[in-house]
Amino acid sequence: MIMMIITIIVIIKNYVYVSWCDEAPMCNKYVFEAVDRSFKDIMKIENPAAENMLFGGKVIVIGGDFRQILPVIPHGTRTDIVASCLKKSHIWPNIDVRHLTINMIALLGSNENKQEQQEFIDYLLRIGEGTEKTIKSYVYNENMEEDLIEINNTMLSKSTNLDDFIDKVYPNLSHITHDTNYEIERTILAAKNEDVDAINEKILNKINGKEFVYYSAMKLLILIVINPNQTHII
Repeated sequence: MIMMIITIIVIIKNYVYVSWCDEAPMCNKYVFEAVDRSFKDIMKIENPAAENMLFGGKVIVIGGDFRQILPVIPHGTRTDIVASCLKKSHIWPNIDVRHLTINMIALLGSNENKQEQQEFIDYLLRIGEGTEKTIKSYVYNENMEEDLIEINNTMLSKSTNLDDFIDKVYPNLSHITHDTNYEIERTILAAKNEDVDAINEKILNKINGKEFVYYSAMKLLILIVINPNQTHII
């Protein structure tokens, strides 16, 4: 454990910048503040001025979309959730925000569906920006709810069971070929892993051919510093 900690410290000290994982807005602000304090403690050993620098003077690159899910606070109110997000941290005013303007997802898929894909992407952006037209309606015929978004009928499935739904999303799945557009343009999302496993199993059983299982493994990279100008990663 001590060797692992020393290795991590050496890596942090020798790297100019750190690329954080995507979906940063989902992380609680205390995660960033804890990393900020840790980096300051590490870097101030050789440079006392680093204690007053954000992340000890290291450049941190993070990514994410605040239109999506914010930090999950069990049994928390909307106020609790907003208060825990990165924008409410003392770090946020010091962050240089850059906006990505090209939607790479819209560039995928076949040319025949480009317009339909772009319309759907624009629809999602309007929802995220709060500009999509809303309606008032009774929920379960009881309470009147406002600010509801009406789903277009073309987006609703008429399927009555999972098998029919899979056939709707993946037509002619048993005769699938090596067409990457076929796979890119289709996906089924589920909230629970157990549902994902069940759906995947049904889909795989519908595909003709031999099944191959590929296993992955994670291995700790040990960085050895011979001198300041020579490092080796094992």
